[in-house]
Amino acid sequence: MFRTFVTLVFTDLVNSTAMKSLLPGEDITARNQAYLETILVPHRRVIEHERGACGGRVVGTEGDGCFLAFDDASIAARFALAVQRRHREQPIETPLGPLQVKIGFHTGAPLVDPESPGNYVGREVDCAARIAGAAAGGQVLVSETSAALVRSAELAGVTLTPAGERELKGIGRLAVVELHETTVPARTVEPTGRPRSNLPAPPDVFLGRGKLLEELLDLLAKQGLVILKGEGGMGKTTLALRAAHDAIEAGMFPAGAAWIDCSTAPGLEECLRQLGQIYFGDRMEQEPIERCRSRLIEHLQSAQALAVFDNFETVASDQALLRWLHDLGPRGHCLLTTRESPALGHGRVLQVRELPRNEAALLFMREAQRAGSTPDSGADAAA
Repeated sequence: MFRTFVTLVFTDLVNSTAMKSLLPGEDITARNQAYLETILVPHRRVIEHERGACGGRVVGTEGDGCFLAFDDASIAARFALAVQRRHREQPIETPLGPLQVKIGFHTGAPLVDPESPGNYVGREVDCAARIAGAAAGGQVLVSETSAALVRSAELAGVTLTPAGERELKGIGRLAVVELHETTVPARTVEPTGRPRSNLPAPPDVFLGRGKLLEELLDLLAKQGLVILKGEGGMGKTTLALRAAHDAIEAGMFPAGAAWIDCSTAPGLEECLRQLGQIYFGDRMEQEPIERCRSRLIEHLQSAQALAVFDNFETVASDQALLRWLHDLGPRGHCLLTTRESPALGHGRVLQVRELPRNEAALLFMREAQRAGSTPDSGADAAA
């Protein structure tokens, strides 16, 4: 059966859930209505206007996203760049600042859905959707297949920058390319090799936290402060470390991941200098501290970077550090492990509780065996 090659484009809005909760309104219905009228509908008008100018058709919409198909990858490229340009030049204001859109596309020969002839199904569709999910706000990522077609079209004013490989769920590792206007710098940071990081080695043993790890990774994929809260010995550090390494492997933080051990009670300036060293390759010693402070806020808000503060309860009374985290706001990627929630007024809290008895016993056995001991497995059961 003859199958036609098409370029499949997905768009999505960044932080739409958080926007809805921050809009004015007496209840969720009123806030949803405000979101529809002031953000989603104006954005969809941009999509429709640029689609009409470039060609292509809407395959479907789901939530805040849009699925489109184009007969030509170069036309899809012009559409995607036009959408991002319109949002830069005529921004749609939200409680979190100007609306940001991420776009991804892939070219292939997908199957036509037999129950819905205007729709497509198959791996090519999944690939395009996953590439869009890997993009940052304001960014367009494309597969190497699409990039090759765009290159051959020799579009004036269009640049393709390698963005390394990304681990795409259900697809595997795939090389992606950033599409951007020549006059607009690429968003990609360190496209080759691993992102800059000072993460300690990942835990050798990780048991009993699979569901919590999945929830934590889902939160880290969005912008904002995440707080792992629990008593000492509950495994908060292990969980944070496992999540940070998994996020790096999944390509979530190409701009770097910084780990600050707060057990030594570092002050704000020391924290900022450490972050600067990790992200930018130096401690920015020559920069005034206020410049360093604002540069890091901009980096954590606009780039795909993560800051982890372990044992944060040690510095929870440092007002200067709290103010900096407050100013970082809901657009920055930040993870805290702590025994008590800090007085920040924002952030999503994940409670880390004691493992069930059987999982704790298994963890003990694994650790003991790794240490060269062979405990009696029946001893715990008899206790």
